[in-house]
Amino acid sequence: MMRHQLYSSLLLSAAVALGGFSIPATAQTPPIVIAQATAEDSITAGLEKYARQDYKGAIADFTQAIKLNPNYSLAYYNRGTCRRKLGDNKGAVEDFTKAIQINQNWGDKGAAVAYNNRGNARSDMGDVKGSLTDYDQAIRINPKYGLAYYNRGNAYSVSGNRKKAMEDYNLAIQYRPDLPEAYFNRAILKERARDRKGAVADYQKSADIYQEQGRMQDYQDAMQRIRELR
Repeated sequence: MMRHQLYSSLLLSAAVALGGFSIPATAQTPPIVIAQATAEDSITAGLEKYARQDYKGAIADFTQAIKLNPNYSLAYYNRGTCRRKLGDNKGAVEDFTKAIQINQNWGDKGAAVAYNNRGNARSDMGDVKGSLTDYDQAIRINPKYGLAYYNRGNAYSVSGNRKKAMEDYNLAIQYRPDLPEAYFNRAILKERARDRKGAVADYQKSADIYQEQGRMQDYQDAMQRIRELR
């Protein structure tokens, strides 16, 4: 079984990168700028709740930000991330789509992340074709986006295209050598191809990184795979 898709987390410093801005309100400040500043207060409150894993509370704050500024792409993006956390993939897709539509001028990082995360939500809904389209776009925007290669590799693996999956896992590892899931899933493909030595090496690499990251259950899973192969 393949490891899950990987999302980029909420971007705490994304107010500029994803279309927001912060200007202190004064008596001379135009009303639209005052509304934006208030929307950013809601964004800040939502991020604080997200950090406490209060996703429903965070959604309420991001929704408030949208009410104050219906064109605030960051609010849609963050709300979509929270909806995905709660398993509402349909709502997440809608929010990521709205964020992308509103702000066509995101920096490469922001746009690629949005497409990657929408691809994951679509994948969770069983829309493999749609997810591949989103991963392709994320990679087109940012050709060195390791997470997008990893997620696209998962989509190819699910659709039975092991050759493409292997190519993407290789690229994911090239750009994100610290990504243990990429080694783990590549090991699965090597195991299926009866490349026992290669599979053991990849499981071991994933185990080492899991251990460094303190993810001991994942570390034990990888070590169990090695024991079974040996």
